Amino acid sequence: MYNARGICTCAHNNGLQDPSTFLHLDLCPALNLMLWSQEGYDGEIGAEWIVFKRKDKDAVRRFLKTRFQDSIGKDIDPILSQQFYFNSKLLEELEVAENVRPYRRKQQMGEAILIPAGCAHQVKTTQAYCLKINILIFIAGQESWALYKTGR
Repeated sequence: MYNARGICTCAHNNGLQDPSTFLHLDLCPALNLMLWSQEGYDGEIGAEWIVFKRKDKDAVRRFLKTRFQDSIGKDIDPILSQQFYFNSKLLEELEVAENVRPYRRKQQMGEAILIPAGCAHQVKTTQAYCLKINILIFIAGQESWALYKTGR
């Protein structure tokens, strides 16, 4: 289970405030449905999803371990730890350092977002008041080995 935070200010986010679900990944594909969202202060409704390609996981991990080497233990996985959030500045740094650009998608009330298994992702809501459900999709037996390798 992943909890969306309200306004979060943390060292890994350079002290910036972003309502969010921090960077993480799921071992199963997940369908995320936005049931309701209050209008944000800027008139926006919904959330912005940032999704990395599965093949970019190692580059994202390498970048975070290098950029935050003083605050990440040697054996800590920066994606699975759910301690990091890529703001615009960090996304720019990641693109320069590792040539990685994520997919960005705005989600409105009533829309669903499908996140493939093993894709690191994060969510920034436009307002702290948002209701979203996550449905993990059944995985066939032939996919189990791929999913095991995905989490690594």
